[in-house]
Amino acid sequence: MELKNVISKKNLPTRSPILATVVYVLAMDYWNAPQWFWGAIVLIMVFIWIVWAVSFFTEKEIDIMTKPTRSFDDAINTKKKSIYQERLKEVIKEKQ
Repeated sequence: MELKNVISKKNLPTRSPILATVVYVLAMDYWNAPQWFWGAIVLIMVFIWIVWAVSFFTEKEIDIMTKPTRSFDDAINTKKKSIYQERLKEVIKEKQ
């Protein structure tokens, strides 16, 4: 299974569905929701809990606050020079 890259929990913490579950159950109890509505909400919350649990095993966390391993100048210098740049260097060397 391929891992999905996500922002690290140190940089952007995720919330568990515990609070949402408690709020929905208390709201349905307060307004005396019918049984079919209870069933629909419980089914939706079960899906949300399953997706939340599976995300722990299918996500690779990436810390966005770490410094890059290479500097910007190194990245520029590793690019291959064009033929024009190489010829220009040769001509400059010949003139000196």
